[in-house]
Amino acid sequence: MTLKSMRALTYLSMTKKEFLEPCTDSLFDAHFLKNQDMENESVLITALQKGGLTETEATQIIKDFVNSPSVKNKLKEEVDEAISIGAFGGKNIYLFYFTQKINK
Repeated sequence: MTLKSMRALTYLSMTKKEFLEPCTDSLFDAHFLKNQDMENESVLITALQKGGLTETEATQIIKDFVNSPSVKNKLKEEVDEAISIGAFGGKNIYLFYFTQKINK
């Protein structure tokens, strides 16, 4: 995944949670199954549309929201949190951590 795609997903986690899972799946498919150029904004927009967003919503996310300070800071916080528990890459699953976080 690219920084822009991760920021797009971060934005969705902050504002449109119902689209987070389907958009994550479609971005994953575009990147890892179809080997598409994830630096290409039109690829990202198309993938977000396949995840259920309208073309207008997807374009606005990629063109505007991914560069907002709040999205950048949230992603940095999430990465720092993942690193603090030893997560590196996308194959780590820390269920105990999320269970503890939910139960707080």
